[in-house]
Amino acid sequence: MSTMLEPISEIKSKIIQKPLGKIRWSWQSLPLGAILLLSSFLGIWNLSINGYSNNYYAAAVKSMIQSWSNFFFVSFDPGGFVTVDKPPVAFWVQAIFAKVLGFSGFSILLPEALAGVGSVFLLYIMVKRSFGTATGLVSALMLAITPIFVVMSRHNNPDSILVFTLMLAAWAMFRAADKGSFRCLLLAGALVGVAFNVKMLEAYVVLPAFYAMYFLLARTTWLKRIIHLAIVSVVIAVISLSWAVAVDLTPTNQRPYVDSSSVNSEIDLILNYNGLGRISGNEMGGSNSINPVNNNADGQAQGAPTFDSITLPPLPAGVDITPPTGFSPNGQAGGAPGGAGFGGQAGATRLITPQNGAEFNWFFPLAMLGIAYGGIYSFFGMGKGEERSRRLRSILLWGGWLLTFGVVFSFSKGVFHNYYLNIMAPAEAALAGIATVMLWKQYRKGGWMAYLLPLGIGATAFYQAYLLTDYTDWNWWLSPALVAVGVISLLGLVLGKVMKSERFGNIFQLIVMWVSMACLIVTPAVLSIRAVFTSITGSLPSATPSGVQVLPGLSTSSSSGAIPQAWLTFVGKNLSGQLILLAIVVGALLVVFGLRNLLRQQRWFNRPVISGVLLVMLLLGSTGWWINAAQAQTTTNTSAFSGQGMPFGGGAPGQGQANSVLVQYLVANQGDYKYLVAVADSNSASSYIIETGKPVMSLGGFSGSDNIVTSATQLEQMIANHTVRYFLLGGNGGRGGNTQVTQYVQQKCTVVSSSQYSGSGSNTSQSSGGGISFDGIKIMGGSEQLYVCGS
Repeated sequence: MSTMLEPISEIKSKIIQKPLGKIRWSWQSLPLGAILLLSSFLGIWNLSINGYSNNYYAAAVKSMIQSWSNFFFVSFDPGGFVTVDKPPVAFWVQAIFAKVLGFSGFSILLPEALAGVGSVFLLYIMVKRSFGTATGLVSALMLAITPIFVVMSRHNNPDSILVFTLMLAAWAMFRAADKGSFRCLLLAGALVGVAFNVKMLEAYVVLPAFYAMYFLLARTTWLKRIIHLAIVSVVIAVISLSWAVAVDLTPTNQRPYVDSSSVNSEIDLILNYNGLGRISGNEMGGSNSINPVNNNADGQAQGAPTFDSITLPPLPAGVDITPPTGFSPNGQAGGAPGGAGFGGQAGATRLITPQNGAEFNWFFPLAMLGIAYGGIYSFFGMGKGEERSRRLRSILLWGGWLLTFGVVFSFSKGVFHNYYLNIMAPAEAALAGIATVMLWKQYRKGGWMAYLLPLGIGATAFYQAYLLTDYTDWNWWLSPALVAVGVISLLGLVLGKVMKSERFGNIFQLIVMWVSMACLIVTPAVLSIRAVFTSITGSLPSATPSGVQVLPGLSTSSSSGAIPQAWLTFVGKNLSGQLILLAIVVGALLVVFGLRNLLRQQRWFNRPVISGVLLVMLLLGSTGWWINAAQAQTTTNTSAFSGQGMPFGGGAPGQGQANSVLVQYLVANQGDYKYLVAVADSNSASSYIIETGKPVMSLGGFSGSDNIVTSATQLEQMIANHTVRYFLLGGNGGRGGNTQVTQYVQQKCTVVSSSQYSGSGSNTSQSSGGGISFDGIKIMGGSEQLYVCGS
């Protein structure tokens, strides 16, 4: 019997004990897990508060899951009348999630959130390979708390999936250069092609960095580098254009109209509206034009503006609808528009101003030091070898990524939105993390370059204080605090180097460094945590703050004597305040006890213990912040967290709720007509598609300016063929492409009395539509009128 049991025990040992014995827990597992948990919380927790986020894209996803044709062509409406204004990959992913999990706001936002967590992990892997574990952890944490990165991970615009796809491509490209692997290079090229089908030419902005890294530093011969890059360029082009060519080769009567293109072509959309037009300023889709009339010197309107040959009523005194510089509705280039939801004037300083810098640029001075010091030290200060090559590849990759996007976004003359800056967040986080760890090591070594660390920390604190100057409800207390942190860090780190006692000096340096870095991550972390408890809706999301009070009952007008009392009340009556206080006490005790043992030269106070202390403080302290943010959300509306005068998320067209009684009326009277109703633009149609799942015709596409229906004869034929019967047009005459269409509806069709689809107790608000829009934003409009055509 024993001889029979022995083989069994051996088998058990091989199957169970040995595999389990291979599991290894290293010191970095704990902080990495905490960072990924934090990123998951920021991206996924309370996600349903955002509803459908951007109704325009949500309506497209609902349409796409109804048929394979809609899915392939990315049809905006269930009837396949017009596409969305972007390529398909991100919406394919959202549609798959919606099909599996059921269509809901959560299901279409979940893939974006997961892409955000994946990007944080990929950044850690890539930076760790070149600069070590500590650098990878710092970079991953900085990316996880970047405000616009968190906001876009909670939004259904395709940007989060774009970042994740390009991160995968960067990983493959880095591996290709690291090993001289042509297969990895082909994988990188294929992923760039996929990224192109997420957001078109924006994916190509990273190619100079990719190509430079491989050409200069790949582990293969110069000839092979040239041949490899030539082949991968073909792969990128083929994969990038495959879907667009397939769409354009499909007969136009068998597919939807390509939104925002002037000639019903995806290639045209790539080159103009979504491509080079964004740089030159000539990106407006369709062919409608606006000829505004400025007010005279006395503020009186000089005449009536015209819109696509329609004369509008004269403007009242003081009203000027001149398009902001850069809108270029007539194809004229200009500087980028300023104001709500836009990126300010084009120029070298565009991305460092508070309007844009507060979105992503919280570690800008450190990132610049990462490029300069990291590159110079790696090239001149290290001996030749693979470690040096890896570091140079990493600096070239992330530095090229940051600088090329920075140049393109800074000088683009077309429409530029703040949330575009999400694509720059990984590169900034990588470079800032590289600078932090490298400068700390140089600081401990000594020499004149040791003083680069206090200069970098101090400059970053001062810059963060500057970023808050546009946000008055924050900067009254936080900006002075950051200035104080900058001064203390600068002086403290300098003082730490001149102390005579080496033991006490090392301890003092460590404390100053930890406290300084903790203070630098507070502001972006709080902005990111607040996003979890704030509804993010609309097509122009933003992460910039305004109007947020950290202490209940305390305002910017409160006297300085009220601050201590507010803190005492906060701690005494709020669980979040008690948890924060507990975190401070526990952390202080652990640090004091650890320093005591360190002074006794005991070895237990090592990196795992430091990580444990930081994790305890993070969990307790951040839990307090989360609860406080949730409590504040119950007493503040969504506009309490706004940027540049717009609701958090940037406001948006197309977020109005459909008139429920009107929907019932249209459904009851649709009959055998294919479309429930025709409206001026896609933003007006979104809520009706989401609510009913029925085809709703967008006559003018996203911006309302597409010439999809080009003549009254074509419209008359659609009515006769029972394609569409009802038209919901704006009070200013509507848009919907050709003016002959609008005139035909107004002259030949019958106005439906609003009494038939409105009533007390019902929701009579209507989605935005009609009027004059730039890039989908209505700047002048009126009430909508329902018409019925045909018998």
